[in-house]
Amino acid sequence: YELFRLPKANWSVVDLVIVVNNWMARELEAKLPSLKGKIICIPNFVDVDYWHKPKKRIINNKISIIGNIEERKGHDKAIIAFSKVLKEKKDLKFRIIGKCKDQAFLDSLKLLVDDLGLAKSIQFIGYAEDLRKEYHNSDIILSFSEHESTHLTLFEGLSCGAWPLSRNWDGVEEFLPSSNIFTDDSDFANKVLLFYKKEKKECFEIIDELAASILPMFS
Repeated sequence: YELFRLPKANWSVVDLVIVVNNWMARELEAKLPSLKGKIICIPNFVDVDYWHKPKKRIINNKISIIGNIEERKGHDKAIIAFSKVLKEKKDLKFRIIGKCKDQAFLDSLKLLVDDLGLAKSIQFIGYAEDLRKEYHNSDIILSFSEHESTHLTLFEGLSCGAWPLSRNWDGVEEFLPSSNIFTDDSDFANKVLLFYKKEKKECFEIIDELAASILPMFS
């Protein structure tokens, strides 16, 4: 999101700018043509040795969104979209994990949950001491953000054995195939339900195949 409010600087004296995805490189060059030839892309790093799969893998009907709770992360949209999935699969749980600096926004999310009658299905976990454990306890990791550079929780989660699903923010297609990107609530619901219709063994197989094809770019 730094691209939307670039700092004032004498960019003509800058020798090199490092970005973490190619979409950012194209956008930055469009905004600052003087940087043409001075921008390189180095993807973020995921420590796959630390973010490892659990010894015993399970499907427990838990979907998680992990990270700071702020408006641009789309938690309100995630809650509404989840409510639509819940109509088709009532045994799902949605866990919102992370800190929030804006108490008014957090209160609005909790009010939304109450208004939708979802208090038994949506949990506000807050700060997690053991994030790896939270990934291990998640079947699906979500990104509902308006914009991101990478949204590393998707790929830390994938490394830990969870299935990543992301809103179609600009640049996400560099990291995920279309099967893991949703365009609206209906598409989101369909992709979640399709995942849970699979046998447990098949779920693990598609997760492992995706991890094998994607995670090397973050190493």
